[in-house]
Amino acid sequence: MTPSLTAAGPSKERPHASHRRLRRFWLRIHLYLALFFGLPIVLMGLTGSCTVFWVEIDELLNPKLVVNSAHGPMRGLDELLQVAQDANPTQHGSWTLAMPLHERGMVTVIHQPDGEVPDAPQRMVSINPYTAEVVANRVWGETLTTWLYTLHNSLLLGRGGFYTIGVLGIILIVSLVSGLYLWWPRGSKFKYAFSIKRGASGIRLVFDIHRVAGIYTVAVLLAISFSGIYFVFGDTITTIVNSFSKVEHLQFQDPKGLKSFVLPSIRPISAAQAVALSNQMFPNATLRYVVTPDGPEGVYRVDRRQPREANTSSPVSSVWLDQYSGQLIATRDPNRYTAGETFLNVLWPIHNGEAFGLPNRIVNALAGFAPLILYVTGVIQWLRKRDKSSI
Repeated sequence: MTPSLTAAGPSKERPHASHRRLRRFWLRIHLYLALFFGLPIVLMGLTGSCTVFWVEIDELLNPKLVVNSAHGPMRGLDELLQVAQDANPTQHGSWTLAMPLHERGMVTVIHQPDGEVPDAPQRMVSINPYTAEVVANRVWGETLTTWLYTLHNSLLLGRGGFYTIGVLGIILIVSLVSGLYLWWPRGSKFKYAFSIKRGASGIRLVFDIHRVAGIYTVAVLLAISFSGIYFVFGDTITTIVNSFSKVEHLQFQDPKGLKSFVLPSIRPISAAQAVALSNQMFPNATLRYVVTPDGPEGVYRVDRRQPREANTSSPVSSVWLDQYSGQLIATRDPNRYTAGETFLNVLWPIHNGEAFGLPNRIVNALAGFAPLILYVTGVIQWLRKRDKSSI
């Protein structure tokens, strides 16, 4: 549309009218995103709250997973590994020994199926570290907590669902930013925008709850959403970060081309020996995982957690060893990370709440309920306005 002309030149639209138009635009965006994508985002939030404490919930539902009392020193890693393999004689390849997160926890020996067996289940063997007794022999996805975890990660839709979750994360960020814009007060009203009006009732109370729930959780939800998007579209985000700061080490990826030099006459080293060798590299770090070689050319990987490392459950202080000679092949030390690598490395502990300990986990778990509150209060407001417009 061509602007009208006057003697003074093109007429200018009043600022408040332009603001109203922009506000209506973002209000429609905010509304339509909620109506079309609100329910799956609510599901993401609620299941995310569960996954923050999924290990604790699993132990609560299955008391046998908690050691009643310690009986002497822990059994050797190779004995525990052999017990798990004997309990699953048809499972071959690489195994992962996950150390307990607390002194009364079980050692979990995990068998991750390779790509040669489509849809093969991931088996989790919980072993009492003091008695070497198999306490549970379960399949990932067949327990409540692992089912919820899979629901959160992929909506139970496999790889396609995994990417759907990433798209929903982007939509959530747009919804949060548009909501922040709509919330932003002007002038003296700013100090009242963080609280619920005293004596408020009916639709005003619903409106205030929607506004307050959004502003107090927006920062946490933005951080959780962005970190979740990274896990889905990591290559793209890594490329962007790499343009500012060099990125070579990634948390959930092994260096490429690692393999052992096959020596037929030499017996592979044991898991305990691999751990002892890794201790030379990280002497003050706590053992977290031991991944056994997958095939004759496979390598050992030992993951440890150094003091003050942000990630508790999946630390990245790692060494890779030749399974025959025990020779060090590669290392990964977060204390030597570039700024870009450090930024990407903290996204996982930010997502699951481990970055700042238990208080952060509690905040993340509570924030997972915010999408439900925002969705319900938002729909109530929309239905009321629709009913009024139809009169």
